[in-house]
Amino acid sequence: GNGTVNFGGNSNVAGSVGSGGLDIGTVNVNGASGKIVNLQYTADPSTLINNLNFGGNGTIILNGGSYINSIASLTSGYGTVQVSATGNLNIYAGVGSALLPIAAIAVNADTVHFNGALNVYANDLIITNNGSFVFDSGSNYTGNGITTTDGTGRLELGGTSTITGTVGASGANISTISAGANGATDIFNNNVYANNINFTGTGLIELANGVNYNTGSGTGITTSNTGQGTLTFLGASSTGGNIGQSGTPIAAVNVNGGIVTLNNNIYATTTTVNSGGTLKLGSGETIGGALTVA
Repeated sequence: GNGTVNFGGNSNVAGSVGSGGLDIGTVNVNGASGKIVNLQYTADPSTLINNLNFGGNGTIILNGGSYINSIASLTSGYGTVQVSATGNLNIYAGVGSALLPIAAIAVNADTVHFNGALNVYANDLIITNNGSFVFDSGSNYTGNGITTTDGTGRLELGGTSTITGTVGASGANISTISAGANGATDIFNNNVYANNINFTGTGLIELANGVNYNTGSGTGITTSNTGQGTLTFLGASSTGGNIGQSGTPIAAVNVNGGIVTLNNNIYATTTTVNSGGTLKLGSGETIGGALTVA
């Protein structure tokens, strides 16, 4: 990518940014809070940028198919990327840094796709309609969390990922989390509020010590194929939502430490309580499968 474009405040761009497979080298969004750069072109591709930098706390709106190598901020917590109802976004090399996260990425009805193994540092990932955040294997997120309107939006983990930040919120569950692909280990370091958490393969979903999940009135933790997927509690947890389903159990549940309190049924081929762990079930709950204390 060659060339630099600087936006100092409010701007509207009617045509494409970059074309013919040639990226603009650097786009600097330097406007203060409340200033908006609106890239209005709705084709796919419409926006090809190598480096998108926030010099201020402004917002850039993407209305078409956008392909951006990296996004950075000069000040911690500055800069918002907003993907409109007609847009989608692919990112290839990273978002922010541990010391300088951006403020937010917001997706409407389509997809923000983190391609390859990269790190995403953004205070907030926001789903404003029924859109999706898609992480390839090796991509990780660190921030406050992923928020949405209750019962909408998807988080898709295509391989091994670590999510540090709350997913959903009490009273505002994300619709679906797809995780646990073949050979993958997906770790959640903060509470998870999702109507459905679905194993797409034979991989692992791990909940860190102190992490709770709540599936509300949704279907709980399910599997795409009977007998696949392992759920591991790495420490204390309190949960709400069935694990597996009668007739379509997951492969295994492991309690590796602390007190895990389950107020729901477990349908797994094996449930193992390892040394140092305690499993407490509410009244009338069912364990469908073998129970082992190791």
